[in-house]
Amino acid sequence: ISQPPILLAFMNGVELVVNQFLKIGFSLKPSKSNLIAPTGNTILHIFGSWLFDCVLLNRSGFEEGTALAMKILSNVMITNHRTDFLPVYVSSYFSCLQRALSTEGRVLVAAITSSTSIFTKDIKGVRCLVPLFFSAIQKVLSGRIKSVENVMPPEHFRKACLQIFGTIVCFPNHLGSTKFATKSLAGIEVSDYSSLKVHYSTLLTEALTKETNLSNTELLLNLSYIWVVEDVDNNCDFARQIIGLIIRKVTQNRWGPDVIVPAFNILTSLACLYPKIEKGYEQANLVVDQLCRIIINIGNPPAPNMEQISVLAFRCIAHWIMTDQWLFNFKETRHSLLNAIVSALTGKQATQEVQVEQVVQITTSSKKKDKKKQKEEKAAPPPKNETKNQPEPSILIQEAAHSTLMTILNHLGNFPTLSGASVVSSLALEDEILQEIVTASGGAITAEKTKDFMRYYITDDRLIICVIDRPYLDGGPHACVIVRDKTGRYAWDTSLTYSSTSNKREPTLYHETQIEISASPFQPSTVKPMDVNELSSVLGYLSQCNTSSAFRPVEQQVQKEYKVLKRNNFRLTADISTHIPEPADAYSADCKFQHSRMFMSHVGYLSLENRSKLFPLNMNSSFFEALRQLDEKEERVCINVGVLYGRKGQSEDDWFGNEGGSLDYQEFVSTLGWGINVEDHRGHKGVVESSGGNLAPYWANYSTEIIFQVPSLVPNRSDDPDHDHKRKQALQCTTLILWLEDFGSFQAQMIWKHVRYNITIIVIVPLDFGLYSVRIFSKNDLSRIGPICDGCVLSKSGLGHVVRDTCILSWQKENGNKPSPTQARVECIDRIYELFKKNCTLEQFYSSQFTALEGDQISPLQLDRPKSRPVSMAINPKPRKSKSPGREKKRKTKSRAPPPQRAESDITDRRPPAPAPTGRGRGLGRGRGAPPSRGSPVKARPPPPSRPAPPSVKAKRPPPSRPATKEGETSNLTSSGSWVGSRTTPSQQGAQRARPPPKLFGTQRRNQSPSPDN
Repeated sequence: ISQPPILLAFMNGVELVVNQFLKIGFSLKPSKSNLIAPTGNTILHIFGSWLFDCVLLNRSGFEEGTALAMKILSNVMITNHRTDFLPVYVSSYFSCLQRALSTEGRVLVAAITSSTSIFTKDIKGVRCLVPLFFSAIQKVLSGRIKSVENVMPPEHFRKACLQIFGTIVCFPNHLGSTKFATKSLAGIEVSDYSSLKVHYSTLLTEALTKETNLSNTELLLNLSYIWVVEDVDNNCDFARQIIGLIIRKVTQNRWGPDVIVPAFNILTSLACLYPKIEKGYEQANLVVDQLCRIIINIGNPPAPNMEQISVLAFRCIAHWIMTDQWLFNFKETRHSLLNAIVSALTGKQATQEVQVEQVVQITTSSKKKDKKKQKEEKAAPPPKNETKNQPEPSILIQEAAHSTLMTILNHLGNFPTLSGASVVSSLALEDEILQEIVTASGGAITAEKTKDFMRYYITDDRLIICVIDRPYLDGGPHACVIVRDKTGRYAWDTSLTYSSTSNKREPTLYHETQIEISASPFQPSTVKPMDVNELSSVLGYLSQCNTSSAFRPVEQQVQKEYKVLKRNNFRLTADISTHIPEPADAYSADCKFQHSRMFMSHVGYLSLENRSKLFPLNMNSSFFEALRQLDEKEERVCINVGVLYGRKGQSEDDWFGNEGGSLDYQEFVSTLGWGINVEDHRGHKGVVESSGGNLAPYWANYSTEIIFQVPSLVPNRSDDPDHDHKRKQALQCTTLILWLEDFGSFQAQMIWKHVRYNITIIVIVPLDFGLYSVRIFSKNDLSRIGPICDGCVLSKSGLGHVVRDTCILSWQKENGNKPSPTQARVECIDRIYELFKKNCTLEQFYSSQFTALEGDQISPLQLDRPKSRPVSMAINPKPRKSKSPGREKKRKTKSRAPPPQRAESDITDRRPPAPAPTGRGRGLGRGRGAPPSRGSPVKARPPPPSRPAPPSVKAKRPPPSRPATKEGETSNLTSSGSWVGSRTTPSQQGAQRARPPPKLFGTQRRNQSPSPDN
């Protein structure tokens, strides 16, 4: 063919015929037809010589026909990649690609755009083309090829190059020092895969600097994050480069708000790599300091489209602060951070440039004009208040600033807690503390009397304070303080200390008890006896006088007195010393609220100045029910992620019945999170427990909890052939991870047809050379959720990490406009404040601190949880009328049925139906459905039936018991943190189903016995 139009028309005809041949394989069903679809070799037998000759000749002026021939060849090779192509066809195709990649213009565009998934296909020897493709990609992204404007939009061409790069980004570390069989194009010298690392980093930084398209910039940011995760263990230089590049682009206003949002998401995800970055504290300090400056410049109220940037900046700051305690070593950064928080909370304007310009303009006017203006201003009415026209501060920015402040105050240096990362609140509850008092008293104190040991207060800023006297502790009486606010529940044990804390303590002086005491009267030894000669005159007088009658009574009296004194040891043994007073018995009176009262007084809550800020609370059954609901509200974002396993040749219904899975799949599951026993777990449980599951991967940080609901870890039931209990785990989630050994016939509609809401689907397909292809599907425009790129190829080391980050970002984009978890707690505390606050006089308030509680006040131990009054009646005391016409005729009274309660906002109307509530254990139960992982409406529900009643009080709600490891469970958990199974084949499916599910080897630390100071 010697004319270009004829060649183009010929190739158009060839393309139509080839496409019809390729469709035959999809339309034929082997079970219903004896026809055999044409293979790739068959098609190339017919058209191969024309196509190969056209591309290899690459005649000038015939570019359109040549490009179309290249496209047809790639379509045949990639669509029928499972064909065992003849070596001549494979080598000819590779030669065509080498010729096309070395050119420019239409042929190069066709070679790249038609081969975006070539490295994910089973084409023998395809990886020898890596240096060729990388050389062409580098030329395109660096801007050295600009002759494609007349062929297709340049941004689309660059996107195709980035898609190919996403499929080879893991090759350098996976294949290491493997030598290349082909040479690269001019301009790059690489001998093996490891030598590509430096070029990868250079390519990404250069492309990020030059790229102007929003979609391509997001794709570059995601690829940069994947490359950091892949190579950070070997070299952290690129991680430092990408952090600095993002900061520079944002601070220099090189990126618009649409690009800054994904950039901040990537910057937030990079915080988890802090331990692997050399001198990570320097990068953390750089990020926090620069983001604080950005927040201050944005101000509050912000400029249009800048509100989300300020909120994301606060979130990013919190993640980098919580990586370590480096913030304590940087005084200036702390000052900048607090300045940014105060600026956002108080609603400061960013600048006052407009007012300054107005002042300058006034000073330039002449004196005569100034006098006229002064007269006019005096005659004119005063200007109206212009503050009404000023925009109000952004509530979202204020909430983000307050959340960051609470993170610093509550969690910095205190996460994970001693109870593990699954909880951020104290596990201690009032029930177990009061039950401890009953037990330690030996029956002297009953459950009804425990109410005298406690009080509840609420402050004007919505802080619920419970103080309990604990008189039977080993160290002496303590005051237990349990504080509840919108961030959680925190318990403290306090004791009053009078002794010095120094080592040199003066011992208390006591009287000696072993000293001998004299039992005879005092005999002065200094008086000498009188001589007989000196008494001669006295004796003479007595001899002449008759004194016997007078002397005898006196002598008798003296003898009697002496006998009495002798008998009483002359009263010299009587204890007349001054004794040291013994400590007072604080609990001898009826009022048992002693140490707690002193604590409240010492911290200033009982002072007259704070009287208007502290209010007692009514301790009735409705109050404790509302308090229980507050404890069940989540403190962090809780996400449910389903994980489904599909063997080769199975239909979507068979996926739910799988148990175990291949070793690769089980190792992947173990990288998603650490293993937990759901029964003993204190954190978010999703629907794992309610659907019969005992084991699950779990991951949490200070702000997010993720439960991975894995049906393959749940055994099949003989009474449930449709595996509905497993479908519940897989489908009641916001993101579904689908591990497929055969992706050929998958369609996302196969999953979406089972649910009425959007589920983001992440499909992982294991490749034949140890890597994994990842695809993303969503009903909404979430193809760029990141950091996973649709169609990219990841290694096993970074797969779980990147997939988990993608699940978090997917949830944030789906639920970004919904209230935060703390909002539900705020609303619950507000209802407690409005319904149970006591309004009393000053005399009544202080009198209640010294007297026992009234008879209508109860203790938590007196509650009968299953028969307790629904809190909905307490929170919504106005009943509604019955809608039944028959009832209205028979009974005109109001219905006692509680009104239907809505969730915290109208957004819940669009949520999927919530499953049965699941407990969280020890007062931290969630009671909410999996999709969409938000708190369900306030409803009264009894505690789990497994809680036994305490022996001292029949049918009373007991304190939560501390979990004890069962003997049969000790072999399930080790420190390896992986699911162990054997490799399975399709022929072993029957045996695989007959075996019990693999055991979970989690790394979750044992739950220690909780103490109030945890």
